[in-house]
Amino acid sequence: MSEANGGRSLDYTEKQFKAFLALGVVELVLYTLLLGLAIYNTCFFLYKQKRYRIYFITVFYVLSYIVILVRIALAILVLMIAANGTHYESEQGTFMFVGLTLEIVATYAKIMIGFFQVGAIVILTLQVRELYLEHINRISFWTYFIITVGNGMLLLGVVIFSIVVYTSCKDAVEGSGCVKRKTDIGVKLNEACFVTLSICLIVTMIPLFGALLRLSKGRMELSKGIKMLFAVFAIFTLSYTTRTIYDIFIGTSVSFGGLFSGLCLPLFWDFLPTLLMFGYHFQNMREHERERRMMYSNSYQGSAG
Repeated sequence: MSEANGGRSLDYTEKQFKAFLALGVVELVLYTLLLGLAIYNTCFFLYKQKRYRIYFITVFYVLSYIVILVRIALAILVLMIAANGTHYESEQGTFMFVGLTLEIVATYAKIMIGFFQVGAIVILTLQVRELYLEHINRISFWTYFIITVGNGMLLLGVVIFSIVVYTSCKDAVEGSGCVKRKTDIGVKLNEACFVTLSICLIVTMIPLFGALLRLSKGRMELSKGIKMLFAVFAIFTLSYTTRTIYDIFIGTSVSFGGLFSGLCLPLFWDFLPTLLMFGYHFQNMREHERERRMMYSNSYQGSAG
């Protein structure tokens, strides 16, 4: 498998092809299992417990489905490239176009999830500190409304930029660098989004951590659910921050090490935080179901007595 990079040809060895193949299999299995958990939670958490009425949770699952399905598609693409081996060069343009398109979709779906996480952290902080509780529903509505509008504008900008790149470079002479120049602009835009998002997450996590710390030092004991949710938000914040640092200072290159690390790291950036959030919802669902059964049992015993 070879790729042009500034006029140089990079050839992957048979051993490196096997590494790509193994990575593709691992990612396909993990993201398929994650998809199964998402479907299970959708049926028994969102639908059965009517949690779909909570806007943030519904949006989180919709965007998570997009990320998971795209990651599954990318894993299949990696398997196809690894299986094609020496035939990759003849289909290089197609593979690169499909891969780049899928990566853009996954990246901006994850960015939108991140901004909704910022809103959720702000709301949770107000609830923990017992501030403006009488207006919390209105604050939640306007917070998520502003984030939704902002994400919509971001999505529109990405679509317009992608169309401009395609229309302006589709007839360009091969090797003219048109696509590369436009792609470099896109990379800078990605970096700007992740930097902004990471700053927002860190800034909002600090007051939440302080509020939880004050509660833990006081008489009130933090519930297991609150502790777990804070841990999930912390992992999300860490994943976005490390993604920002990676994009700015390292970036994905076409060398084997650069491309392989760029394919591996989404397991930490996307898979782990989403798995933890699904796990939190799964645990919450079980506790809710246990409480419902206890209430039913107590009600039955009371009526029988």
